[in-house]
Amino acid sequence: PAGCRRFSRKPASILSASYHLRDLITDIIDLAAVDAGQVTLDAEDVDIRELLTSAATYSALKAEDTQVALSVDCDKDAGIIRADPRRLKQILFNLLSNAFAYTGAGGRVSLGADRAPGLVRIWVADSGRGVSPNDQARIFEAFESSGPSAGAGLGLSLVQRLVSLHGGWVRLESAPDSGTR
Repeated sequence: PAGCRRFSRKPASILSASYHLRDLITDIIDLAAVDAGQVTLDAEDVDIRELLTSAATYSALKAEDTQVALSVDCDKDAGIIRADPRRLKQILFNLLSNAFAYTGAGGRVSLGADRAPGLVRIWVADSGRGVSPNDQARIFEAFESSGPSAGAGLGLSLVQRLVSLHGGWVRLESAPDSGTR
C-alpha cells in the first residue's frame, strides 16, 4: 500500500542481534554479581582436553563464518582440573569471541592447554591484528574496547574476574600485527 515501507531485514540478522544483546546483558549481570561477591563456583572434575574440544566444536560455525581456521592444541592426556565447567566455558567463549573478532579471513585461532609444575595453562591464540601496548595496559578493565571490531568491553574484564575466582590469573601476550595469546 501507499506510504508503507518494506524492510529487507533478514530474520537471521534480527536473531543474531538479539543473541548479541542477550549475551551483553548476561555479561553485565555476571560482572556485577562477581564484583558483589555473589558468584560461587560449582567445582567438579573437568577433563581439560574435553573442555577445549567442546569449546572448539561450539565455535566451529563462527570460525567458518569468519573464514578463520580453528584448531585445538592439547595433549590427549592433559588430565583433569577441579573447576566450574560452566564458568570455564564462559571464559573460553569470551576469549574465542575476541579472537574471531580481531582476526581477519584466512587467519588462525588456536585453543590450547598444557601443564606446568603446580598449574595448568589454558590459552586462546590468534593471528590477528594484535593489541597495542597502550591498549594492553587497560584491556581487562570493564567497558574498555577499541578498534573496528570492538564490543562493549566486558568480555575480558569478566574473563579476568572468573579466572581469579578459580585462583588463577590472566596474562596477555601481544604485539601489533603479530596476533594475541
